[in-house]
Amino acid sequence: MDERVNILVEAWRQAVEQGANYKALLIIFTVFIAVVIFFMFWMKVKELISLKYLKKAFIDEASMYGLTPEEAEILWTYSRKLKRDPFLTLEIKATFEKVIQQYTNENPDFDDNVIRNIRKKLGFDTLPEYVPLVTSKDIDIFQTGKLFTESGKSYSVALYDKDERFMYWLIIDAVPPFDFGKGDKVKLKFLRKNDGIYTIEGEIVDMIREDDKYILKIPHVFKMDRVQRRREFRINVQFPVILIVKEGENELSINAEAVDISSEGLRACIPEELHQNYKINIGKDIKVDFQLDNRSFSFESIVKNINREQGRVCYGLHFMNMESKDKEAIVSYIIKVEQELVKKYRNIIGRSKTMKV
Repeated sequence: MDERVNILVEAWRQAVEQGANYKALLIIFTVFIAVVIFFMFWMKVKELISLKYLKKAFIDEASMYGLTPEEAEILWTYSRKLKRDPFLTLEIKATFEKVIQQYTNENPDFDDNVIRNIRKKLGFDTLPEYVPLVTSKDIDIFQTGKLFTESGKSYSVALYDKDERFMYWLIIDAVPPFDFGKGDKVKLKFLRKNDGIYTIEGEIVDMIREDDKYILKIPHVFKMDRVQRRREFRINVQFPVILIVKEGENELSINAEAVDISSEGLRACIPEELHQNYKINIGKDIKVDFQLDNRSFSFESIVKNINREQGRVCYGLHFMNMESKDKEAIVSYIIKVEQELVKKYRNIIGRSKTMKV
């Protein structure tokens, strides 16, 4: 009997102790949850405070570009929706265009003039010839090209107009019947001077007739296939060169001017009246001497093409048997000139922004 009583007493004691432990654990757990909730709340408050000051800094930065608070609000809101750095939207055209696309997609009744003004204030309304296109919105009005249908037929076209959502391509020198219509997919191919050949694909959402003109309405695209016009990048230049031409046993030296150069050749021009004095044809071997950055170059070359422009005759020369060190030196020169052009472009944009402030 005593043994049973002792067992019951011990069981009761352990139950009391376990109950106390449970209460202690419950208190500790409750306190822990409260601390976590408070910490999360405090972090959220800090985030909101930080976000408030970050937004103010962005609005102030945008105002330096001439943007109104309402215009800046558009870029802030839709940059955050896309999880993009809003400040990059002010500086990088590709980021800006993605943000604007998101805005126009969500707001079909947007004001086209507002977007046009924002783009102009940020200096994103035009691109230099040497900067590749980011979106079809960058294509210049009057850009000519070819439109290819699914059947393989081609039509000459020119960009007639554009807005934030659509391109309007004018069909040149062609009349109905056409082998395409609303809803058909087409390809557009065009050459951008000093840049490359672009190919884009789109769907005809409408065909508009204005008097005797036929205009295709096609949505803007970001995806564009680009093929550089030349294997080596070519830049415009202006420096003297000497062309040495063999005429029988004699060598004639001709003073010319280089107008563009790549690591594989250059284009040199002479007055047209001088061209009449020399027998220079495509395939002719010519030695070319010139200087870049106080370094002398001399190459055997061959005439690849001949063009006439503004009272001059220009010879496209391809360098023969170049040494790697010479090619690397010309590439370095081209890169330096290209960087100077980009810097100059940015300075021009910067000055225009400062004038607007």
